[in-house]
Amino acid sequence: MKLFRFLPRAVESWVGLAAGLPVVARLAWLSMAVSLAAGAASGQWPRLAYLVDQVAVAVFAVGWLRFVALGELPPGPLPVRLGRRELFFTLFWMAANTFVGYPAAVFASTLAPVTGLDAKALVLPLMVLSYAVMGTFLLLPVEYALDDVGKTRPPVDLLLQGGVAAGIGLVVVWGPPALAVVALATVPTPSPLAAKALALLPQYLGVAAVTGYLGLVWRSLVADTG
Repeated sequence: MKLFRFLPRAVESWVGLAAGLPVVARLAWLSMAVSLAAGAASGQWPRLAYLVDQVAVAVFAVGWLRFVALGELPPGPLPVRLGRRELFFTLFWMAANTFVGYPAAVFASTLAPVTGLDAKALVLPLMVLSYAVMGTFLLLPVEYALDDVGKTRPPVDLLLQGGVAAGIGLVVVWGPPALAVVALATVPTPSPLAAKALALLPQYLGVAAVTGYLGLVWRSLVADTG
């Protein structure tokens, strides 16, 4: 069925992630260190720490995305790039995730008084539904991250043709790490640094699985333009 046509890409993302762990570690170690430092500072400067964490994650995400989609790996012992592409990807990625997740938060707060259920309990299943229906919008920052590949880049309208099928596959790669992060957030920790350290691995594995999947979907869309 067309609705499930990208599910194989979701499986490939996890398989490729497992096979490419050395590359993931090489791309992620510095970003993870910065994220940990941001976690240590989150008690005093929460907004700044959050933004620094998001930039660090985006630097890794763009590197892994370009490796999956284009086979590109920055040379040198420190394969890290921080430029206009990474900074704009950070902004677009945060905006796209907010746009996709916002309806879930609104519906949860609306349904909680009606159903008598806790709004927090309603958010997660509604987030799954929201990402399934609207997750294709995450392809827009992906297009920006891959914007220097010339004539092979599909236009925005082609990326949107991924539609609900792209979102359904996205839930498969986004769901397990998201559940892990939510579960770990309830674990008592002695400091913000400890809390960040606890959530760091599922956070980065989740980003790698999601961006890897979106990179594979991007490649499929490029191939379809043939």
